[in-house]
Amino acid sequence: MTQLLQWFLGIDRIRLGEGGRVVFDFLSAWPAWAVFLAVVVTAVYVWSIYRRENPATPPVARGVLMFLRVSLILLALGMIFEPALRLERDEQIRSTVAVLVDRSASMGITDWQTFEDEAKRDADAPTVAEMLRRGSVTPAREGEPTRFELARAALTLDSGDRETTRNALKRLASEQRVYLYVFDESPQLVRRIDGEDEVDAALADLAAIEPGGKRTMIPQSLDKVLEQLAGQTLTGVVLLTDGRDTVATDTRKLEEMLDDVPLVTIGLGSVTAASDVEVLRATAERRAFINEDLPVRVDLRNTGYQGRAGELELTVTGHPEMAVTESVTFGAESSPQTVEMHLKPQQAGTFTLQVSLKAVNGESDLENNVSLPLEIDVLDRQLKVLIIEDLPRWEYHYLKNALYRDPTVLTSILLKSADVHFAPEGDLPITAFPESREKLFEYDVIILGDVDSRTFSAEQLGWIDEFVRVKGGGLVMIAGNRGYNPNSYIGSPIETLLPVDPGEEQLIGQVGNEFRPQRTLEGTISPILRFEKDMNENRKTWDDLPGFYWYYRARGAKPGAQVLLVHPDEIGSQGGEKLPLMLLQRVGAGQVFYSCSDETWRWRWYTGRRYFNNFWLQLVRYLALPQQRAVIEAESPRYTLGEKVKIQLRVTDPAAVGPQVQRVAAAVRWQGADGKAAEQQVMLGRTNPGLALFEGEFTPEVTGKFTMAAEAPGSKDTVKAEGEFLVAPSREEFQQPTRDAAMLAKLSGLNGRGHVLPPHQTGRLPDLIQAQTRTIENDLVDEIWDSPGVLIVFVLLITMEWVLRKRHRML
Repeated sequence: MTQLLQWFLGIDRIRLGEGGRVVFDFLSAWPAWAVFLAVVVTAVYVWSIYRRENPATPPVARGVLMFLRVSLILLALGMIFEPALRLERDEQIRSTVAVLVDRSASMGITDWQTFEDEAKRDADAPTVAEMLRRGSVTPAREGEPTRFELARAALTLDSGDRETTRNALKRLASEQRVYLYVFDESPQLVRRIDGEDEVDAALADLAAIEPGGKRTMIPQSLDKVLEQLAGQTLTGVVLLTDGRDTVATDTRKLEEMLDDVPLVTIGLGSVTAASDVEVLRATAERRAFINEDLPVRVDLRNTGYQGRAGELELTVTGHPEMAVTESVTFGAESSPQTVEMHLKPQQAGTFTLQVSLKAVNGESDLENNVSLPLEIDVLDRQLKVLIIEDLPRWEYHYLKNALYRDPTVLTSILLKSADVHFAPEGDLPITAFPESREKLFEYDVIILGDVDSRTFSAEQLGWIDEFVRVKGGGLVMIAGNRGYNPNSYIGSPIETLLPVDPGEEQLIGQVGNEFRPQRTLEGTISPILRFEKDMNENRKTWDDLPGFYWYYRARGAKPGAQVLLVHPDEIGSQGGEKLPLMLLQRVGAGQVFYSCSDETWRWRWYTGRRYFNNFWLQLVRYLALPQQRAVIEAESPRYTLGEKVKIQLRVTDPAAVGPQVQRVAAAVRWQGADGKAAEQQVMLGRTNPGLALFEGEFTPEVTGKFTMAAEAPGSKDTVKAEGEFLVAPSREEFQQPTRDAAMLAKLSGLNGRGHVLPPHQTGRLPDLIQAQTRTIENDLVDEIWDSPGVLIVFVLLITMEWVLRKRHRML
């Protein structure tokens, strides 16, 4: 019977007889006065019609017909009012809790020790290992959980009540609806949790997320979550973060939107700077000799590891047997530190080197522990050295013997003052200057002593000039007390090769008390003046070396020259710089070394030939290796996305690029996001009129490896240079990776209802955020204007009227 009645009324949402009060209602009813007026007008209209029709109709029949017609009109009018049945009912609405977990890159830092230290102050606090076990969280790095992993584990903690075994998130979800979000620059919904049986799935979804957001925008993310949950009964917001907002944000809007909703912040991370060691760069000479020591300089910077030990590893791609390790004790925090490693190649060829730092316990970031790769060429051949001297002074005597005895060097020795009966010395004996330019170019290095320039022809002096500029050979010039070198070369092609500005005739040399030359900063790091592998030991050796008595007094160094050694007291005539004693300068494709003293032989006293021989062999090898005429490099080998890259082109031979060249175009190439090669021209402007130094800036828009190439128009040919740098994802998150306790306290105190909790107290959340059930009317409505019953009644009424009118002849 009930089913028949439901069919008759055309209802399918309401179930009659199943409880609840069912009432009749109109969904689009007119006001009562309008309905009354409509009924009156309808009745009067129908009465006026039937009063004029067949007068023979009995009054009773006429009244029935009038009733039927009014009923039809009122039924149609009622259908317009959308009649319906309403089942009155109330619904209990659960309150809502929003949980936001920071997923920015700083949440990937492993500084869990801070949590352990803070938890020790609370006797009931779990250890990190226990916390991870309860939450079934397995750190990606064994024993080194990240902040994000600790946040996941914190959500699984209970209140500590032995009768309550459910974790904080399950207790919240059992009484309230929980919206679980992650956020960085904006919030992202992980899952809506409608019951505690959905918590495990939500935590699994959270575990699949990696912390890697470029920026943390806490107030904006909270604003968006509050907007999304507007209209719901929000009882609390839980925020798990390190609190470090990377964008300065006004919190006034957040304060208004929170109203009286408590904001509970759970701070993660250390309040002190995260411990980290960064390998800034690794540098080495591009060419080396087989079985000879190759120094590799490694620049480091540490935070939080001062005085602690680490281990560097120098690896050679494809040659694991050549790997070298070096123990290092980290220096002052935030200050660059240089460590020198040494590689002795056992075979010739081209090799790729890379330096990495083994992970230090508690280190927050491992991505910056590896240097950019270095490519070196190892040569396997004997060097040819031509020694030219006039008189057999002490410097000449010991120098020729040192080079002659070394198996890696082949010497030709030309003593200008020797008579015809003097037997030529050296591995490749000669009695005269090489007869042709080609013969001269067979040598790698020329050592020119205190020889009068008039003993050479103009053509021979031109050959020496081309030997340096064009062939790329090395030239050593040693001053002498007779003043031939360098004064006799003024006005000759050799003058332009000199790294010093020659002095006056009356100031050819100075003889006095013993003095110990001082190394400049360039001299300290130069491989030419390195006698010991350890920098401190090398400094001690230099302090103990015998001093000089004689030196050539030059006016000063030329622009672009590299001063390695200076007089401890004397000042040059060009300005306030100390008088140079040893200098190095790039000229064309080669290099020129000038020594203002011929007394390095004194270093043999008390120490034997070790330091003297080492110095000259290192110098010859350094000059013999082809050097780059120009270097293009970025200020740093590694940048983060968004940083400006400062590009510098340095032409090591200033004379090669004239002063008329003020701008040089550098091509920067990289692989775009679409995988296609991309290129941009960067204009480099000259920064110093006296130096061939050009600089410019470039802002990369993608990450990856970038290469640079530049060509500067030279006086004789084009000077080319190539370099590279690396762009990594933004590290803005790591600039201040510490926990911002002040920010967390500020957020929680916006409306005076919030709380700040350590991670081990997240079990208190259900007690701090109480459920607030709300009762609302949620009536169920079924419309009946188009039901079968209405249609049946309508058809019956119109049929009955038609039959009666037919019977009383009113049709």
